[in-house]
Amino acid sequence: MKTVDAALKTDQTHPYQTYWKEVQIYRRWWDSLSKTYKLEKPGGTYPVINEALIKISNIAWKLDSTSLNEWKVSNVTLEVDNRENFWDRTDSDGFFYNYEPLGSEIRIKAGNVLSDGTKKLIYVFRGVIDRDITFSPDKKRAHIYVAGYGQKLDIANAENVSTAITGEDMGTGNGVLKDFDTANNGVGRFDEIRIDAVVKKRGLDYDISQLNDKDNPGRGWCRRLG
Repeated sequence: MKTVDAALKTDQTHPYQTYWKEVQIYRRWWDSLSKTYKLEKPGGTYPVINEALIKISNIAWKLDSTSLNEWKVSNVTLEVDNRENFWDRTDSDGFFYNYEPLGSEIRIKAGNVLSDGTKKLIYVFRGVIDRDITFSPDKKRAHIYVAGYGQKLDIANAENVSTAITGEDMGTGNGVLKDFDTANNGVGRFDEIRIDAVVKKRGLDYDISQLNDKDNPGRGWCRRLG
């Protein structure tokens, strides 16, 4: 949910309005000290690329019908002026010289210009450049493809933010077969199962099911447990 300024809501009731969009880029750069990529700090001095902007595609929305059942921003394409070779990262005068386009963050704001010249804008899109910048055959235009953060989450590796559980006790069986559930829901995988310190083989000594279920634990069975 977004909070809209009262002046913006009032202006949108007028028959004649002046619309405005603003595109901000937080460039990604390599910090040799920490050996990590970083973004230019939000809230600081960030480049606004409106002067180079030719066109913004319609912002694509995707219905997340499998879980949240709501519309999510998916992607957008920016077409920008490249007559001065501004978007070639190898050009020493270019916008991305000494920066990394992939992973740089794009934010788009939209709203109205009020009668006193004040711009009232709200964020309508936030995402990252997810592929190489492409150019028209004459190199005079560049195209920047941006994936919304929601789309990036869809393809992200959950293991990067998961919690590993070790040494969880499955209990004591009857020496023939033992069913067991994990203590936590949303289990993505089992790395190893041991009985009396002996590593068991999946499919022969044990098997598992009910993985990646956020509402239920991981489930399995194991032979000769007890």
